[in-house]
Amino acid sequence: MFSRLMTALAVLTLDVASCLPSFALNGDQIGGFGFNVTESLLNPAEPGVTKDQVDRQAARLTYDARMSGAKTLRWFSTDVWPQWQCTNDPENADGTIDPNWQSVADSLLTNAQQNGLRVVVVLANATNSGFGGVAPNSSPATLKTWANHRAAVQGFDKYPASAHDCTNVPPYFSFSEASWFSNPLLSERLTQRFVTMARFLAKYPGLGGIELFNEPDYALTHTSSFWVPVTKMLTSVKNADRALATIPVYSGVAWWNATIIQQARASGAWSLEPFITVHNYTDARQTESKINSDLNGLVDYLTTIAPDKPIIIGEAGSSVSLSQLSDNAKMLRVLLGIYSRRHVGLWVWGDWFPDSDTDMKWDFNHRSVAGPSQAPFFFDQNRTASYSTGRSVPLSGGQPFTLSANVVSDPDAKINGVWAISLNSERFVGFSRAGIFAKPSSLPGIFAEPQPTYFFDQKTTPMRWAQIDRQGTQWQLRVFQCSKSGGAHTPIALLGLIEGTKRANVDQCPYSIEAINAEL
Repeated sequence: MFSRLMTALAVLTLDVASCLPSFALNGDQIGGFGFNVTESLLNPAEPGVTKDQVDRQAARLTYDARMSGAKTLRWFSTDVWPQWQCTNDPENADGTIDPNWQSVADSLLTNAQQNGLRVVVVLANATNSGFGGVAPNSSPATLKTWANHRAAVQGFDKYPASAHDCTNVPPYFSFSEASWFSNPLLSERLTQRFVTMARFLAKYPGLGGIELFNEPDYALTHTSSFWVPVTKMLTSVKNADRALATIPVYSGVAWWNATIIQQARASGAWSLEPFITVHNYTDARQTESKINSDLNGLVDYLTTIAPDKPIIIGEAGSSVSLSQLSDNAKMLRVLLGIYSRRHVGLWVWGDWFPDSDTDMKWDFNHRSVAGPSQAPFFFDQNRTASYSTGRSVPLSGGQPFTLSANVVSDPDAKINGVWAISLNSERFVGFSRAGIFAKPSSLPGIFAEPQPTYFFDQKTTPMRWAQIDRQGTQWQLRVFQCSKSGGAHTPIALLGLIEGTKRANVDQCPYSIEAINAEL
């Protein structure tokens, strides 16, 4: 159920307004359209990793989300590369929270807030009925791998010498999931952990919600032994900081039925749940009408058993491999139709890596190989096509130049298939596979407004880069030259994008000086 499946705005070749009706979201509704962050964030304590790198990675993630229409990000505290101190979970053996988790959370939440996104933070991962998402039968071997890594990098990482002995880890790894709730010591420790993490997160305006557990055991959620301690956890977290009064805090139960709701009501947790979340993956090889019928049936069922609760599909995507762009488009067409017509939140599951991949169930952001399917939604295809053979662009105070656009063919999977632009003979390679003219959605309020489309020319010294964005009704091209000092700060998202290509050193471009400004 927790397979790393996905979608983002990969869609058909129709204009979205022709197939999806418009509706207005409630102002503070946490649902909306969003993504699960499935790219592991860097641990700044690891050898060779800096806080600046983490900031650039977070800026790139939030940029990609905006360019793909998202307003919400859901982030797992266990999604870290390669690990936290001794495990993939930020809690240490002594009950403290790894300060590097705080550093990474700061990067993501700060960048999200600056880019108009909200972040839902998952505090604990219970999938596979194992702590940190590690199944109990594989826990000893996994713990050994983590311990070996920390020991191997002693003297090279930024952890103190005393932190490299990973003999002891948090006790949850040694107990069944049921024991986390039935054992008072473990339950109280989890509660204090959640309170500590929530108090740290509460100071960030970019915080959009707190989820206690990802996918707690389905059978366990039918019992009072689960709901009684979870009620205390929800109450404790909600009361941890005054700033959390307006922040949704919820259990993370991923499926609901009458029995589960009855147990939640009996414990008092039901009144604390701001909405219900479900995780749903469906076979995208089915006909569109069948997928649509199944998802409508799901929403009908949830509406029937919980008429007083908003619904968020917290994970959504295809349950099977997708080798055809048309299947990807079909899946998204149905998901976005359900999202718009049924007023449910929708957070798709997807991969953030732009490398070529024949299985498009993992590739659903504007930079992925399935990026072209997003073009009808968020990029002006006709305008892009009009530059395929080159067009003369007048330049105030200078000679006109020819601007042309084409798709890159390159053995490097990171840039093969991306759009590039040429100004006369100078070529700027882009990052998006969806187009060069990012346009506002035809359904305002439902999707995020786009950011500039970026390009760079690493062959010049100093490096030059370009952006195309929309200013009111007019498109604007701006070209900049990198500078070690002087000029404006280079957009951090652009630095993160360039860093991901491994084709240029971003240290040469802390500042930028404008060289060209032209209307297109």
